[in-house]
Amino acid sequence: MSITENILVIGGGRWAKTIIEVILDIIPESVKVFVFSPHNSEAISVWLVEKRFNEKVFVETHLSKLESLKSVAVIVANATRDHEKSVRWAISMGFPVLVEKPVTATSLATSSLIEFAKERKTILSAAHVFRFASYLEKFSHFIPDKKIINQIKIIWMDAKNETRYGNIKKYDSSLPIITDLFPHIFSILISLDFKLPNKVNNLTFARGGASISLEFTVEGVNCEVELTRNGSARKRIVEVNSESKKLSLDFSVEPGIIYKDSLPISEPVSWDKHDKPLVTMLSRFLSSAAGDQYDSRLGIDLGLYSNQIIDEALPRYHSAMLDWIIDNLGNSQDEANEDLLYAVTEILQVDMNQMNRENRNKVNLISVKLDLLPECVWLNQIKEKVGFNKNP
Repeated sequence: MSITENILVIGGGRWAKTIIEVILDIIPESVKVFVFSPHNSEAISVWLVEKRFNEKVFVETHLSKLESLKSVAVIVANATRDHEKSVRWAISMGFPVLVEKPVTATSLATSSLIEFAKERKTILSAAHVFRFASYLEKFSHFIPDKKIINQIKIIWMDAKNETRYGNIKKYDSSLPIITDLFPHIFSILISLDFKLPNKVNNLTFARGGASISLEFTVEGVNCEVELTRNGSARKRIVEVNSESKKLSLDFSVEPGIIYKDSLPISEPVSWDKHDKPLVTMLSRFLSSAAGDQYDSRLGIDLGLYSNQIIDEALPRYHSAMLDWIIDNLGNSQDEANEDLLYAVTEILQVDMNQMNRENRNKVNLISVKLDLLPECVWLNQIKEKVGFNKNP
């Protein structure tokens, strides 16, 4: 496949490291790889030395130093709040860009980037890795006629302190679980050849927002989705049920096992590293960036769609979280459980401009309750994490 002369990864966290490792395994030695991470440059430099990548990957702390490069493909894998700025810079330079999910924090910002990319005639792609999962395609062939399906269910649970690719997996505490995971859920549905829902029908809130149950309508069928952070184990399960049988794919360990009525009908297989979804996605993007045929699975439309459904659901999500905090936040509470820490930490990082008036008033009430609390360990934990000084 064709490859650009230079590749730039923007980001310095766990996922950016994973992307770098995959890239180094699929590109020729002549290609130069750069990483831009202004807030994490020292840590990423140490990691590169530990992995013996420091002679192959070059750390930059100023994007201006990279503006003279030609033939560049950019992969944006930093915090969601920084996506828009990073992508806009790449587009302004005329560099093809692949951005991790969610594309941005809002559909308005994503729409703006799409229009900018059109103006600059530059490739803007969204990284929906499950669009490239061969095991989802395989499972789709077992799904019966949609007319007889009566339920779809997706279970997604992330274990607390889970280790992935040699690093502890941590979620962005400022990113609501629906904003983080809706792009995955929708890419799974579309990979199974289902049309996407146009709204969230019901949202059930638990554990301070670390556990959410949702209902959608997918082609006239009820679709239940369970999302969990800080769970007991890693779970990735899709169920498609009819009156006569229950089909499920458990890909908690990839590439997963297909079950019919709880009995396995496929065996776990060892798969080549080049079959893995991330490898396939990055390969397709890099070849597209170099002028090869564009893979439609990289299209930005799913990213915009995800943003639109998130925008529609967030006011209800925030309202449920704020009500839960108000109910669980005592005036003389010396200790807080994990769920209260989770909820307060997230809500105090929300951009108030993204909230309606009713929810902003609830934030003000929480602020008053926090002001009444004495100095305590859990409040200090939040201060350290989000730079909070009691008044949000």
